[in-house]
Amino acid sequence: MEHQLSAIRAALGETAEFVFIPAPHATKSSYLSEFYEGMDWYEWLPRNSHSASEVNVLIAYAMQQLEQIRHVDVLLGFSQGAMVVELLDRLAQTSSIRRTWRLSVLCSVVALSSGWLPKSLAASTPHEVPSIHIFGTNEHKEVQTQLPECYAADKRVVIKHAAGHDLPRDAEFGRKVAKAIAAAMDG
Repeated sequence: MEHQLSAIRAALGETAEFVFIPAPHATKSSYLSEFYEGMDWYEWLPRNSHSASEVNVLIAYAMQQLEQIRHVDVLLGFSQGAMVVELLDRLAQTSSIRRTWRLSVLCSVVALSSGWLPKSLAASTPHEVPSIHIFGTNEHKEVQTQLPECYAADKRVVIKHAAGHDLPRDAEFGRKVAKAIAAAMDG
C-alpha cells in the first residue's frame, strides 16, 4: 500500500502521518502479484473462511491495532482493507465499538452485503459518517455503486479514475484526493 498511496502521501506532505496496518493472514499470491513482483501478500480473512468466529477475530485485531496507534483521523482501506473500514463504520454506527476516527476512505471495494462477510453485518441504513470512495471506472459495477450507496449521500465524495483495481500515482490524482480529505476534515 505504501507504493500505491505514494501520490496521495506526497500531496498531503507533512500534514498527515501514514501508519500501515498489515492484514493478519499471510498468503502466497494476490491478483496484483503480476504488477508487484517479490512482495509479501496478506489477507484480512483466511481465503476460504469468512465465518462469524473469523470475523470476530478480525474485529478484535483491527481494534487492537487502532488502540495501539491511539490518534486516528482517517481510516483508509483498499480492496479487502476497505471492507474492514466499512465493517468498523457499521459496528460504530450500531454502537458495537467506539468510533475513534473522523473520516473513512474506501478504495476499490464492494459492500459488505456482497457476500464477503455475513449479511447480518451489512448496513440497514446508510452510514452517517463522512466518507470518500475511490474506484476505477473499469471496475465491476458493484464496486462503483454498492458501497457508496451504503453511506449517506450528503456526507460522501466519490472520486473515479482510470487505473482499474489500483490507485493512480500521478501528482494530479494525489492532489485531488488530498483536497477531498482536507475538505472532509474541515467540514
